[in-house]
Amino acid sequence: MKFKIPLLKNILLLAVGIIIFYLIFQMMDTGTLVEIFSDLNLFYAVLLFMMSAFINFVLMADKWRRIVTIVGTKISLLESAYIHIANFPLVTLLPARAGEFFKVYYMKKKFGLGLKEGAGTVIFDKATDLSVMVFFILFGLVFLDIKLPISIHYIFIAMAVMAPVGFIVLSKMKYKIFTAFSRMGLSRTVFFLAYSLINWTIGLLSFKVLFLTLNINIPFGAIFTLSPIITLISTLPVTLSGFGTREAAVVFFFSKYATPEQLFASGILMSIMEFVIPSLLGLIFFKKFYGDMIKW
Repeated sequence: MKFKIPLLKNILLLAVGIIIFYLIFQMMDTGTLVEIFSDLNLFYAVLLFMMSAFINFVLMADKWRRIVTIVGTKISLLESAYIHIANFPLVTLLPARAGEFFKVYYMKKKFGLGLKEGAGTVIFDKATDLSVMVFFILFGLVFLDIKLPISIHYIFIAMAVMAPVGFIVLSKMKYKIFTAFSRMGLSRTVFFLAYSLINWTIGLLSFKVLFLTLNINIPFGAIFTLSPIITLISTLPVTLSGFGTREAAVVFFFSKYATPEQLFASGILMSIMEFVIPSLLGLIFFKKFYGDMIKW
């Protein structure tokens, strides 16, 4: 089986992102941006890279490995980490992180995991992450001094209400794609929600480190509430890998805490750490990974 990247669609998504990026860039002082990056804190930059690698290729890999094991296929942490790293270029090239599902084809080829069951592991993984993200957002909106339009409040309240209902309903479904949900039970579901909570807590701490890398001090409360919203926005399939929308969201949501140039620089650094560097690392293993998928 051969897989093709939707070239025309990706070009359009990239073009939209470039336009958004350019429009924001036009409002910035170029000299100030250069000065911000030239004053980058090297210690925090290295720490940020290490945290990003640990989250992406250890914690996330281990969590998915555990989900796959419950569905019925055992893989090692090293194998899971390899799959995550090698698959990252596809995650970057496809909107809404749809490239995550290419892991399923690899699992089918090497371990015989059914395509539907494998897709279900990815869905369950992302469902637990999304539930925890909504928790952080609601916690900040209720208990911290974070102000957002009231319509956005209602969206996240609705998502919080629907999350447990969704897990219960999907766990009762007999379709193979929902196998991961039906095999979990309450205790395992809580375990993976707790795992996501740990992952996201460390991830949000890395956002703090990212801002410190550019010598920006933003309160933890704002980071823990607004960063998940930015992450959700950047996954919308309107630009390629959130390029442009991520930078715009950072500038908009953190506008009361730093200058536009500082925030725009933060958005750029965020894109570099979340997608550019992991994708470059993934290219080292991608040829073999992709070759294994198209042989079966």
